[in-house]
Amino acid sequence: MKHLDWARNKQELGREKNKKGDVVEDEFELKRTAYHEAAHTIVAHYLDVPYRGVTIERRSKTLGHMRYEISEDFMNKDLLESRLAVAVAGKLGEDALSKPSIENSHSTGCLSDYKYARALATRLVTTYGFGSRLYPANGTWEMSEKYKALIDQEVKNLLTSAETKAKTILKEHAEQHVKLSEKLLQNYKLTADEIKQTFKDTTDSGSS
Repeated sequence: MKHLDWARNKQELGREKNKKGDVVEDEFELKRTAYHEAAHTIVAHYLDVPYRGVTIERRSKTLGHMRYEISEDFMNKDLLESRLAVAVAGKLGEDALSKPSIENSHSTGCLSDYKYARALATRLVTTYGFGSRLYPANGTWEMSEKYKALIDQEVKNLLTSAETKAKTILKEHAEQHVKLSEKLLQNYKLTADEIKQTFKDTTDSGSS
């Protein structure tokens, strides 16, 4: 199974560029990546989106990555909408670390997340038929400007709702966000079981 995961990761994310201790990395960028990926993971956890683990090990195509347990094709409407919230959570996670400035902007991962989230929201409305109405396929003569405007509004509504969900979860579980980020900075890679144990430890310490 480990060999299959390694091969799949290499194909989807590119080869590993470094592991812990291989190179001296920019400390802030690494910390920002940890907060980014931890935010994805926490929102996935509390919205019951199955995940396999998270890493901040760099690859040629990404700075970090949270791996889902099942693909988009096998998710229902609720899970797909939850996955939207997971997608937009990374930027919010970076905001929790520090407010962006000219010198300290969001990572490029935020742009990738936004493109994915917008594309997924569009598929929800059009391809999957989860919008308020059925729309003709994009590119056909029936796709009038009126339909495009309606689709754009539904996509915007989905993204706004997703961001609200993610913000609420990250606010409610701010301590776990920090702890998971710190754990990632220590270990660079965490399995689903290790993530859940981190959440349990944080909850237990907060209640004692």
